[in-house]
Amino acid sequence: MPKITEKSDVKNIEDLITYIDYRTSNKRKRIYHYTSLNNLILILKNKKLLLNNLKNMNDRMEYKLSSKYTKENLYVASFTYYHIESIHYWVIYGKSSPYAVKVSFKTEDFIHPDDFTYEALDGKKIKLKSAELREMIYHNPKTDKWRNASNYFNNLEESEDVIRKRLRGLCKYNVWEHEKEIRLLASADERFEKIFVNLNEELFNSIQITFSPWLEDAVRVEFEDMLYNILLKHKFKSLPGKEELFKKSELSEQIAPMFPY
Repeated sequence: MPKITEKSDVKNIEDLITYIDYRTSNKRKRIYHYTSLNNLILILKNKKLLLNNLKNMNDRMEYKLSSKYTKENLYVASFTYYHIESIHYWVIYGKSSPYAVKVSFKTEDFIHPDDFTYEALDGKKIKLKSAELREMIYHNPKTDKWRNASNYFNNLEESEDVIRKRLRGLCKYNVWEHEKEIRLLASADERFEKIFVNLNEELFNSIQITFSPWLEDAVRVEFEDMLYNILLKHKFKSLPGKEELFKKSELSEQIAPMFPY
């Protein structure tokens, strides 16, 4: 199948999937996950990342539509490909907390998620039907057009049913497009509320951690020491230096005075 690199060349579902895979693999160098400091500590200590059942995600309409096209149980870890810090992400996903973090990984380290192992919260190994890392696409119901990265697929002629069936768990309405979401999506016959993916140690060699813009500098330095000691204690190899690993928020000088705590 020829590589589809331009939106204008996307005419059917196969073109669409090829294009999304191209964008995910070639245009998104890093992916970003906003979470709490406590969750980050658990990720580092256990080398695991939590995936939620799709029915527990913030968009209930998405689950309703997806369940129409598949009986599989879908599990999701959400990232954004948007590299510029946004107050929106810190407020919504960081809960406006000084103890939130933005964790960044190289996309290439997640591009073959079927190479990872997955387990239930009790440690039971889970046999997946599939696992993939892909960007979301967004549907405008008023125009019946699909978008990705803020541009329409104007030549796409497939029906909404075909697209939602083939890309189950990767379609949302365009009111969610601001999230610029990229997902680790896993499917299985067994149903759980949440599952874990076990992360390869090499994945942590390129990790970057940005602290909340509301975190005081003195506390940030203490957290850097604490997190680095966790990484050293768990014998991660080829760790980057502190200056490369930890980042101060680019927004801290602009918004910290607005949210005293």
